[in-house]
Amino acid sequence: MENLHDKTIACFSAPKDYFWHWTEEGTVIEFARGQTICFKEELINHLSPEYITTPPLSVLLIILMIGKMDRQSKEGITPEILKQELWRAMINPESWLYRSSPEDLPRDTNTLHSFVDLLYPLSRQYWQEGKRTILFNCLFGQIPLALANGWGKEMLAIFRQLPPEDYCAPRIDDNNWSNKQAGDDLRVMSRILQKYPYTDVLEQELEALIKTPPAPPPAPAPIEMPEELPLPAQAGEKDLLQELTEDERTAYIALLTQQLMAAIHLPMHTNRAGDMTIGGVSDITNKGAIDKLLLSELANEDDVLMARLANNEALYLRREEIPDKMHTHRFILIDTSIKMWGTPHMLAISTALACIMDKKQQATITSYALAGDQSTAIDLTNKNDIVKAMHLLSPALRSANALFAFNELHTLNSNQEFFLITSEELFHETLFQQAFVTLRPHNGFLVTVNRDATVQLYRYLSGHRKLVSRACINMQQPVPRTKKQGARHGFRGAPTILDIPRFLEQLPFPLLLPARRGYGYNGIASTEHAGICITDQRQFVYWQNEHKGALEIMSLFPEAYMSVYNYGHDEKNFFIQFRDRHSQEFIVCHFDKTTRQLSTKAVTNKLKEKTVAKIHRTIFSITDKAFIFETANGICILDVYSGELTNVVPSLTTEDIDRLRTETLKTTRTNSTSAARYDMLSKVKHISINDKGNFVINRHELVFSQQKVELIPVTEPLPVHNIVSTAQKLKIKDLRQPLFRYRWPDGSEAWFDTVRHMLYLRSSNKSLPEIALPVMVNVGIACWASNGDICGHPYLRPDDAKVVEVMAFHQKYIRPFIHIIQKYGTAAAI
Repeated sequence: MENLHDKTIACFSAPKDYFWHWTEEGTVIEFARGQTICFKEELINHLSPEYITTPPLSVLLIILMIGKMDRQSKEGITPEILKQELWRAMINPESWLYRSSPEDLPRDTNTLHSFVDLLYPLSRQYWQEGKRTILFNCLFGQIPLALANGWGKEMLAIFRQLPPEDYCAPRIDDNNWSNKQAGDDLRVMSRILQKYPYTDVLEQELEALIKTPPAPPPAPAPIEMPEELPLPAQAGEKDLLQELTEDERTAYIALLTQQLMAAIHLPMHTNRAGDMTIGGVSDITNKGAIDKLLLSELANEDDVLMARLANNEALYLRREEIPDKMHTHRFILIDTSIKMWGTPHMLAISTALACIMDKKQQATITSYALAGDQSTAIDLTNKNDIVKAMHLLSPALRSANALFAFNELHTLNSNQEFFLITSEELFHETLFQQAFVTLRPHNGFLVTVNRDATVQLYRYLSGHRKLVSRACINMQQPVPRTKKQGARHGFRGAPTILDIPRFLEQLPFPLLLPARRGYGYNGIASTEHAGICITDQRQFVYWQNEHKGALEIMSLFPEAYMSVYNYGHDEKNFFIQFRDRHSQEFIVCHFDKTTRQLSTKAVTNKLKEKTVAKIHRTIFSITDKAFIFETANGICILDVYSGELTNVVPSLTTEDIDRLRTETLKTTRTNSTSAARYDMLSKVKHISINDKGNFVINRHELVFSQQKVELIPVTEPLPVHNIVSTAQKLKIKDLRQPLFRYRWPDGSEAWFDTVRHMLYLRSSNKSLPEIALPVMVNVGIACWASNGDICGHPYLRPDDAKVVEVMAFHQKYIRPFIHIIQKYGTAAAI
């Protein structure tokens, strides 16, 4: 659906060369000749009441301008001056051919003059706050919604927060927007004049409305409590330990980590060994707050106490101040030498995870594996990297040289600490002690693990070691859980987070994705209508032509620095250039138009200054097959095939760059998908089955006919009971937004994909295939079954799809799916 933010900007921006414009940094609306029409806050106050039909902003400003004209004075703006200026802006014969025929010029001129003559004789009391709403409702109450391109509460709230630069600049007049706006405004004036041709008719209507008492407010609607309350927002999200528990490869590590978290207690940190407990009394002073006064001072006579207070002789307690919050950087060092293989290695990985999950102190944690002669950085914050760390073993007999290598790279300070994990035997070797000499003076911890599953935790403070805890861990592995057998009636069990819909397991996806808002603005298309795009959810999609939907190539494209992507193309490839969000290194990706494969080209920085200054402009030169960057320090060029980033000779000027840009634009179409945007349901608020046996989703009924499948709006009341209250939010890897799962009483499920705007249906009967369909409104859609059958609109079907008739698909898949729900569920729950 149309972006409400963009619609708000369009509504409150002045057309080019119109009779009004913004000034004073977006706080004042002025008439073309400089007179103030109203202030921004005054305009918001005018728009805040509830109106029957909201009028176009320009017509409203004309009415406000007439209300400011003094009928007794001949100075300032007169009706004749107002008519002349409105005629110049709205009925300009030089641009008349864009809006209407010359024969309509007298008619529109008469409409404009009659509208001013209608309102000017009215009493100015109707523009006062108490009667202004009645005047606007009287004028615009009968205007059709098709003509009233007004605002709403949401748009008004957005307008309050808009920065002035978004709406102050006049709208670009590429499509003769001013004349189009003038035509719309004149049609609204004509409708008002049809209802009120004379001023006395309008005044009689206003007086009648003022004398009519207001209608009583409607009775409050009954409040119905849902049978089941929705789950909290964090329901379904699993932490790292729970994710490790559910995987057979890491379940044992998770069990050991839980035991070590209970057995090992890392003490809280203070700045020095002699720090006092926070909140204790540290001194007595003669200045302080009255509540810190010594109790003995209150034993004095009143006059004596007042004199001591006035002369600063009274004594107060001064409590210890809370120290500043310190942020610690902790280095975890895991010995992976050959004597640590087996049980010690499992205990070492589990101890490191227990340290990472310790919540007593917020710290930045970096993990290293001491392997042979070098220290290798490892990641222990996600499951896949933990599995890799479990298999990272060194054939070296000892890891002293790796500890030497770590000391050369890292010099610890007072805000950094070490967490060394090794065995007791290896720690006391002479060479290892020589390497440990550098770490000993710093704060940190030593953990020794042995093959008898004994774990000892030592703390180092200023070179002194103290045993903190000692634990013997139960190494007995848990009994492996057998797979759950299906019930006799063939219903599915509750899925885990890995049991995702079949549609997402198919590569490429069996249905093409429909174009929606956000497609086409951050991409490029060739003159042959093929194009690529990176969506607002960072999906990388490809269009073969404008008559087919998009093919998703990558679910989560790498994030760019400041979210800036640059595009180019030649006969064989599309190119995407961006800078890494963290390192800001230059990256170039190639997308082959024939094989549809995405690859990354290594970039070699050959600039004189390795750090690139602020980039003002980036263009792609189809002649040079390169991206050209205009920076504060000059111009540099990145060849997309060689990957070399070099400085440009000084002879290349800004005019040359403009010429190269013009040549490239001749071969591209930046808005190839603008003609194919569809309205999508972005959120599920209601899912039910109506009396006809059809799905109802957000007041849209899923209807199958001989020719097409579509979601059409319904006006009848929705069923009271639906399955939205059963929502579970499941986070899927490589997807920014989670999936929402809803469940019927019989076990059947509906999954909603907020990124792709797809609905996945999974029956409790295993013999029925899963179903996927996009939630597009008021247009034909396509449906897919997990056995490969597809029906519906060809826009969403791949060329090699196995197509079946629409009604055959409904009888074979949709109808049995609904029948199972109705058979095993009660009407009150369906």
